[in-house]
Amino acid sequence: MNKFYMNGKLIHKASDYNTKRCEVEKWVFLPHSDFERLKANPYQEHEAITAAKDLMYEDKNAYHCIMLLDEFGDDGLLIEAEGFDYPRLSMFVPDAKSIYERYQTSEPELKLHDMIRDTVEKIAELAHTGKIDFTSVDMIDMDEVESLVKNAIVQQLAMRDDISIANNTDIGVQ
Repeated sequence: MNKFYMNGKLIHKASDYNTKRCEVEKWVFLPHSDFERLKANPYQEHEAITAAKDLMYEDKNAYHCIMLLDEFGDDGLLIEAEGFDYPRLSMFVPDAKSIYERYQTSEPELKLHDMIRDTVEKIAELAHTGKIDFTSVDMIDMDEVESLVKNAIVQQLAMRDDISIANNTDIGVQ
């Protein structure tokens, strides 16, 4: 069996795991050396925190934070600086880069992923019943795949700062 690995810090005899919503207002990639320095010394000032001070605060519903990501690693630091230039409130987040990638994934991409997963399950189910001869046309709605791919491309283009407008038209993406 494959093992799952993560970095973390376990709390000795934790009294509770009560949480409050944390909203990531900005994702910031740091050079690996900067990330490691902040991880080793959480009270250190950093220009990325100073630059985003106005985005970080607490209200009755949530902590509004920034997520500092290691540009070469997988982990992150969730920061709410309370107006300071260093992490006053922080949390180490294992595998934060996969959370960021999931956040960057559009709805059509997620639907396409689900379609692939469902098709694999259908094929496996058929294979277990002895049916082994079928084509992708039997399993996949190619019109739906094309539509999802076009919509995913349009949504990704629309998120870019260097593209002013992206539309999915009958002719194609303009």
